Amino acid sequence: MKLTFDDVLIEPQFSTIKSRKDVNLSVKIGNLILDIPIISSNMDTVTEDRMANVMYREGAIGCLHRFMSIEDNADMFVSSMQHDASNVIVSFGLGEIEQQRVNRLVEVGATSFCLDVAHGAQQVVAEQTIWFKQNYPEMTLIVGNFGSAKSLRGFLSHTMANKVIPDAVKVGIGPGSACTTRIVTGVGFPQISAIQAIKQSIENMPIKIIADGGMKTSGDIAKAIAAGADAVMLGGMLAGTDETPGKILGGYSATDGTLIGSPPYKAYRGSASIASYSDQGKDWATAEGESFTVPYKGPVKDIINSIDGGLRSAFTYVGAKSMYEFHKRARLIKVSASTVIKNGAHGENSE
Repeated sequence: MKLTFDDVLIEPQFSTIKSRKDVNLSVKIGNLILDIPIISSNMDTVTEDRMANVMYREGAIGCLHRFMSIEDNADMFVSSMQHDASNVIVSFGLGEIEQQRVNRLVEVGATSFCLDVAHGAQQVVAEQTIWFKQNYPEMTLIVGNFGSAKSLRGFLSHTMANKVIPDAVKVGIGPGSACTTRIVTGVGFPQISAIQAIKQSIENMPIKIIADGGMKTSGDIAKAIAAGADAVMLGGMLAGTDETPGKILGGYSATDGTLIGSPPYKAYRGSASIASYSDQGKDWATAEGESFTVPYKGPVKDIINSIDGGLRSAFTYVGAKSMYEFHKRARLIKVSASTVIKNGAHGENSE
């Protein structure tokens, strides 16, 4: 039986931690230093320069999407590095054109990259990984996505034959809130079990794990880290905030506060959705993502602060002051379906 977030809880442990302030959530991934293990997703309705700058200020990191021209991408990166170029991630894909994208981004100062592919366990992805690390060995490279330990081992067998490994891998095939891969193709792997299996398979290797998709709460993020992730990539949880691309639609009158049409909302879509493919200039018969709207959520810093608090509490429940201790001490337990019902507020007058 393979498990996802609602299938497990983190078992409480004896703790000597006196305050949540004593918890250190920082993690290092290649050249990247995160005070809180959160990376905003490289989706075109989530991360552009505005999001990247705010994420950095909050101790997290933004990963810019690549669905634009190379020059526009270079300009956006420059606009994103107001604080520190090493703490902005830029994305690239497959093929020679995307190698040109990398070269241009390096010219303007980029040092951290994400090879952005839906299914990372492919020979062409391994070849692009080898090209990158042979040309830019000192730069950070995240590769994804992977859904199982077996598929990752196949990928690594190709890269390691050329003495190359990525600094981190993204884990997640189909769990994202705007992803329909599992419905359209029938392919996927429950996220908690995927993280656990991949963590075990690279236990003795200097490769970090970034859980990508399926998390709806700070508790889910804590579970992903307990399963073995070093950081998480968030899309849906950050969608609809001030810093995401796009206008706020609907809303209230500025004069008397009355509702005009619908409550305020913003657009959100998967990178493999028909709408995204259309804007990318792709003619694709089958999409593996959806386009929809999400409620307007205000500034993203409020969400990051809420996650920060939730994670600090999770660490104290386990008695862990650092990411290293949390990985060592946290234990996931399988729970029944009825437990899920009792997880949230369920009193007679609860809302």
